[in-house]
Amino acid sequence: MTQLNFNLQFWILRFVHNLQVVRSGSPHTLASYKNDLEQFAVFLKDRLDIETPQLEHLTRNNVRGFLAQ
Repeated sequence: MTQLNFNLQFWILRFVHNLQVVRSGSPHTLASYKNDLEQFAVFLKDRLDIETPQLEHLTRNNVRGFLAQ
């Protein structure tokens, strides 16, 4: 069985789209969530020295590190 390997950016865009379509989020809310999640993706790139963060990089330690900065 082939495992789908979507990078973190794919899931960020999908989450923001869900907020817009399903939850009718305001433009400011959508922009804020997208900005925060993209900052987290940049943090992961720098912290882990990787080009494209994946879902597997979403660990408790990485989230705590991001929030602590």
